[in-house]
Amino acid sequence: MAGDLARLLDRDHLLNGGGEPRRLLRHLAGKLTVHLGMEDRSLYPELLRSRDPRLREQARHFQKDMGGLRSEAQEFFQRWLGPDAIASDGIGFAAAARPFLHALTARIASEDVELYPLADEVE
Repeated sequence: MAGDLARLLDRDHLLNGGGEPRRLLRHLAGKLTVHLGMEDRSLYPELLRSRDPRLREQARHFQKDMGGLRSEAQEFFQRWLGPDAIASDGIGFAAAARPFLHALTARIASEDVELYPLADEVE
């Protein structure tokens, strides 16, 4: 979804009322809010209780370095999910969305490459 949204950050989509970017953003907000909440409340606390020190350290690293993504996502969604937010400032939305989507995809990639394989190996 993040990739689909990133592809809609061009001038034509944003100046055309922003309907499709807003629809994708709403969908992403719903899924991501639940996903990040589950990670922060369940996954990371469980990994921090692991007997393996490598996994505990990796979980601490992810929780510390990327834990702020949840609050950043909430602020981003609150700002841009208003009924006319994207339509009235498409260029501002694109400028804010690019770094947010980059941070999100970086977190997903890091978890997939570093954290989850270690958790699978240990547990």
